[in-house]
Amino acid sequence: MNSRMEPQRFVLPSRQNRYLEIDLAKFVAIISMIVNHAYEGFAYREFLKSPGCENPVLYTLNFIISFLGGVPAAPVFMFCMGLGITFSKNPNQSKLMKRGVQLLLVGLLVNFIIQILPIFWEAPSFDKILGTIPGLFANDVYFFFGLTFFFFAFAFAVKKPVLICSIAGILSLIGGFFLPYTNFGSDNIVRNIVLGLFVYTNKYVFFPITAWIVFSTAGYLFGIIMKKVDNKEKFYKMSALVSVSILAITTGLGLSYGYKNSMLNPFEASEYEYYVPNFLSVSIEKMVD
Repeated sequence: MNSRMEPQRFVLPSRQNRYLEIDLAKFVAIISMIVNHAYEGFAYREFLKSPGCENPVLYTLNFIISFLGGVPAAPVFMFCMGLGITFSKNPNQSKLMKRGVQLLLVGLLVNFIIQILPIFWEAPSFDKILGTIPGLFANDVYFFFGLTFFFFAFAFAVKKPVLICSIAGILSLIGGFFLPYTNFGSDNIVRNIVLGLFVYTNKYVFFPITAWIVFSTAGYLFGIIMKKVDNKEKFYKMSALVSVSILAITTGLGLSYGYKNSMLNPFEASEYEYYVPNFLSVSIEKMVD
């Protein structure tokens, strides 16, 4: 009998056999985003004005909530979404398109509840109602998810998902250097809404697909590699080593070249400044200056 333990092999997940670590990452990301947004909306400003702001324990808790629910939360969930597509039993284009449409409709419903419904508590003027149209089509995370499913539907339709994801990921990473500081907006509402699905056009654009698709494509490609390796433990250790090394380098660049305020006070940073896609662009800009 061989006393040596066999390497832990990857098995495609099913309803009975799931990757606990992936589910846990999604769970933490979702809970962090919910807690962070609730805290940001109802307590953060009050906390800064309170005596508790001077308490190191409470201040640390404030940082943990604002950081976990801010910088890494959305990218982690996007990465896991790409992983989920990798391990789907039959990720054909029709199913992916259908899912994309569903998510876009959910995004419209959420935007209507948040942006438009509140103004009807009073008798709004026509101009005020017209002014809410950009908010109805605000490119928040549901719009990004919907477009991402369309992207993967295209990748599977041409039967080159790995190649398409690799190219898109590289282009998105490069775009992260420039897109956050390039406003393509105009006075044309329709143009802003359409372009806002892909690039930054106004304050209602949070997740343009060209700047964020890198996370979902990275998740998909990571999953492809996962399915090919035999030793799960060794693969995770190597992935952790590479990830920590990249994090250390980019964090050092950020702290050295002007990213400190965004990292230590996430709520004080602009929407464009503290998210990961343009992390390097902030550092490079400071280096050039």
